Amino acid sequence: MIKSVTAYTYEIDDPAAAVEEILSQLKPLKLTKDMIGIVTCSYDYIELGVIKALSEALPFDLVGETTISQAVYKEAGLLVLTLMVLYSDDCRFAGGVTDVIPASGDITAAVEKSYREAGNRLGEKEKLVIAFPPLLNGQPGDNYVNVLSALSSRTPIFGSICADDKPDTYENAHTIYNAEAYRDRMTFILISGNFSPEFRIVSISGESRLPYKGEITESKGNILMGINDMPVVSYLETIGLATEGKIRSGINSIPFLINFKNDAGTDDVSVARALFMTTPENYAVCGGEMPVGSSITVGVCDKNDVVETTGETIREINSAYKNRSVLMFSCLGRRFALGTEPLLEVQIAADEMSEEINFMLSYSSGEICPTSVHENLPTNRFHNYTFIACIF
Repeated sequence: MIKSVTAYTYEIDDPAAAVEEILSQLKPLKLTKDMIGIVTCSYDYIELGVIKALSEALPFDLVGETTISQAVYKEAGLLVLTLMVLYSDDCRFAGGVTDVIPASGDITAAVEKSYREAGNRLGEKEKLVIAFPPLLNGQPGDNYVNVLSALSSRTPIFGSICADDKPDTYENAHTIYNAEAYRDRMTFILISGNFSPEFRIVSISGESRLPYKGEITESKGNILMGINDMPVVSYLETIGLATEGKIRSGINSIPFLINFKNDAGTDDVSVARALFMTTPENYAVCGGEMPVGSSITVGVCDKNDVVETTGETIREINSAYKNRSVLMFSCLGRRFALGTEPLLEVQIAADEMSEEINFMLSYSSGEICPTSVHENLPTNRFHNYTFIACIF
């Protein structure tokens, strides 16, 4: 069984004071090298030396990413560092950091060596991979999921692409491994032992899905080219999202919802996809793979839907579990939908999660979570506009 303790600090300018505050919240837990820490924070904590000081003060590996809002029990904030320490008598943890991820193309060579090394340190088959990939324009999130699924022989993959407060340049989006931070490397944790992770996923509620349904008939990776044997722009014109041969501005705030065909021939959980931009040919560049044959519809991500779906998920976890640990991520798109109340979602988690459940919630540039299991093998997926939870 995996247990956990969470800690947080708002102290940015004084690394020593930040470390002291974190350590005081971890008492009376005896810290050992067999534990592992999951950390999320704004880039300020890296730039001003807090992450380095914290790593040097802890006897175990520190693995995580940058983000822009977080929550733990009864606490939600913006410029905050949060830490979840995992420990167990019958589970093992191994952290790692990959080589530099290429700007585009196959990432297997960059990932495999460090993944194998972490597996050797673990000493037994992993049951869960927690991944923190870098935010790179030329690397769809599916690439990370597919490579990790192959290297792990279809172990469940859970995680988040790092986020930052500069959506135009992403220059502050970093992954974290111990005292170092990276713009172009993936960090990760392998976990083995006596536990069975469970997952929750929610994106757009049924009431927020528009009554249009099509099938992807032409695509290349994350480039959507045709729906219902029509050019994508022509199809979008039929549902009012394109005019005079051009995709309308503002459509990037409208998520596509697709249903893949998995090993069992279907996948009941819809995967949300953001439309990032268009090409000169008026193809749609999406936030993940758009496989031919998948069904596709359109949703609306607004404040009411975020509040409803997050609240329902928190209440479901409260009713189903006691004395468990929960790691959660929510898409930045959901945060942007909150408008002038950017802390509303994390505040719901802080206020409503049961005191019998230890948790941490952070924002993500892309979410990784299994959607289904067939013959004991998970279907690992990459998501946009989604709230995900892993229950240890």
